[in-house]
Amino acid sequence: LPSSPVTKTSKSWHPLVLETRSHPRFAGCLSGLKSPSTDPTWFKSTPYTSLEKTDKRHSTGPMPKIIAMDCEMVETRDPLTGKIDSKSLSRLSVIDGEDPSNVLIDTLVKPYWPVTDYRTRINGISEESLKGCNFTLRHAQKFMDEVCSDETVIAGHAIHNDLISLRMEHYRVVDSSFLFKATENSTAPPSLKDCVKHILGLEMPKTHDSVNDAAQSMALLQNYKENSGQTSEIIRSSKNTHTDTNGPDTLFVHHIPPGCDVEKVKKMFLNHTEVVPKKLGELQTPSDGGFSKIVVYFSTKDEASKCFEGFRGQ
Repeated sequence: LPSSPVTKTSKSWHPLVLETRSHPRFAGCLSGLKSPSTDPTWFKSTPYTSLEKTDKRHSTGPMPKIIAMDCEMVETRDPLTGKIDSKSLSRLSVIDGEDPSNVLIDTLVKPYWPVTDYRTRINGISEESLKGCNFTLRHAQKFMDEVCSDETVIAGHAIHNDLISLRMEHYRVVDSSFLFKATENSTAPPSLKDCVKHILGLEMPKTHDSVNDAAQSMALLQNYKENSGQTSEIIRSSKNTHTDTNGPDTLFVHHIPPGCDVEKVKKMFLNHTEVVPKKLGELQTPSDGGFSKIVVYFSTKDEASKCFEGFRGQ
């Protein structure tokens, strides 16, 4: 649990921090966070009390009390071990939550391992984009260490993915994916696109823009806070309405390369985990022929957990 809030801003957002933490999916999503004591590539926000409450660590002025963040990621692979990092940081965007027009940082980030998938059609980042980029993950961590303490509220949509990409241990978070509810499933995460369209009446661009994503998630959370959580449920777009894909006995498999059919996905599970899925849903392939996704069902939640752990880090 985060420590008791000290600043006025942190106290005002604390009810939504607690509501975010109460979501059934919170513990599972945040379980991916690691401590720097067990993995030195991670870092943890400095305790606010150790800063003597000067709030002057950020070189450009006082530390913001709340920030909104969004990261773009690419897939990389360790050439020595073959380990894949599906959340390798490639762009970091952070805005001041109290003044969203104030962009604290927006920068591309050079991945440490060779890139195996730039995901250009999603994030707009290409091999050419990252040429000459010398800003690394460690630089990004240094910036976040300068701008944050454990008192800082970090806002975002599915913020656990951004924290994992940054390798940052931080628990004072408010997350629009946990606070807004979908009409057909109260625990299913509505997409940022659907939330923005339904609550703010805006259309999101097809290619991700992490500054815009951070700003829109902050606008959503401000709307939720001002309305004391009394907001309408989100109608999810058809491609996101999988009403039975959030149970403990299912896994959502994405990033399936072209040419890989349902039988190959089934064999993949058998070869890597020795578990035979109960059934597989329909393979969903985008019209542009890109990567596909599928829902895989298991007989028990233990089988699903075994498969998830079996693929972790591969």
